[in-house]
Amino acid sequence: MQCELSQIDELHPRWLDLQHRSQQLMDQHGQVWAAELKQDVRKAEFVRGFIDTLTVRARGFLDQGETLFETAPVRWLRFNYVKGAGQALAQHPALSRIRHLDLQDLKIPEQDVTAVLSSPHLTGLVELKIGGFDTDLTAGIGRAIVACPSVRQLQSLVLSSHCDLSSFGETLTAVGGLPELRQLSLLTSFPFPESIGRIELPALESLKYARISGIHGHPGLHALPLEQLKSVDFSMVLVQPSLIELMAERGTFREVRSLRLDGCGLSRTALPSLFKIGHLQHCVELCMADMYPSDERGNGNVRLITECEGLTHLKRLSLSHLAAGELAQILSSPYLSSLEDLEIETSTLNADDLAALGRSPVAQQLRRLKLSQFETSGRIRSMFDGWQMPRLLTLSIGREFGFTRDAPDIEGSLIRLLNSDGLPGLQTLRLPYCRLTLETLQCVAEQAHLPELRQTIFDGNSGTN
Repeated sequence: MQCELSQIDELHPRWLDLQHRSQQLMDQHGQVWAAELKQDVRKAEFVRGFIDTLTVRARGFLDQGETLFETAPVRWLRFNYVKGAGQALAQHPALSRIRHLDLQDLKIPEQDVTAVLSSPHLTGLVELKIGGFDTDLTAGIGRAIVACPSVRQLQSLVLSSHCDLSSFGETLTAVGGLPELRQLSLLTSFPFPESIGRIELPALESLKYARISGIHGHPGLHALPLEQLKSVDFSMVLVQPSLIELMAERGTFREVRSLRLDGCGLSRTALPSLFKIGHLQHCVELCMADMYPSDERGNGNVRLITECEGLTHLKRLSLSHLAAGELAQILSSPYLSSLEDLEIETSTLNADDLAALGRSPVAQQLRRLKLSQFETSGRIRSMFDGWQMPRLLTLSIGREFGFTRDAPDIEGSLIRLLNSDGLPGLQTLRLPYCRLTLETLQCVAEQAHLPELRQTIFDGNSGTN
């Protein structure tokens, strides 16, 4: 079952049933299946039917490290209660069996972290997660990563820190290059270190740079091999137009498959560089929610999206701050023929928008639709009438911040939709904070026109909790 799940995504009609059945089996038998592991194993996770990921006390690993790997094909390991055990762990030959090591968000003294990373037995590592709220990435930890015997074979590196990473980055440059690194993720409160940009990363394909807090700069990003990137995630980073223009010049947007710019504060002046002819032709995911300053009305890039010929392979689109009528314009684009997942946040929708959502060519192929924190333009009594979404699996409509003046209209139209044949394949229905009553819940419970419905969520509605 988990093997089949690994071959499909959440937009596949079988995914929800397989996921639920897999979780049922884990709830019923997981403890029995993991019983052969000792009590010092705090958590065991299964992948493809086998124990793949363990969270284990340092003491337990010292006592039974070899036995753990003989019992199950463990790839991921996360330690806890490491304080004072770093040197002993470093001497344990079972470290050679670890492929993925998670030391993120743990209260571990620096000397224990550096001891583990510098172990001569840590020879098979391909992924490292380190840092977090309780572990600052210092120069000492940087030197330990450089000294790690498997550092040059790392394929994924996830770094998280609340401190300035300048000294850490400087020591990390001593590695010279990370020839196998494909994924680099940095979560920080400070600018992307210029020093990390000096490390040779010839295989880099995925870059995630996210902020914890504060205002960011990104001098180090300019030196990275931007032209190689297939996945870019700058969520919540204040991106300057100059970086987008540089990425355009270097060819990033010609090859990128996934582009997430949620909350990056990017001004409209930089967008033409993103949507040039020949750009985004391989892109399957484009997320641009919360991009603009709050004093700007409307999204501002509707024309650019509707005229971008490169979006013919796009499957997921996330937008926010649309003005009334703009969603209808976007859905009229002839280049969104592959769209399956649409998310609209904090926008104003009018009758044309709602009609396009339910009856446009895009509506015929959507598998997931999410509308959240939206307002309606005028009192729309028939907002969902006539919707035909034969392939839709998940519908989510949420109004978390109120906007309840038209709640009766929404409920009446929603009940008509649920009593129609417009959503024959719907499996998951989420309607949080819509001011719905028991009438809607009763309609769903009868399920006369929703034969495939598996999951309903009504949190925050009057009389339905």
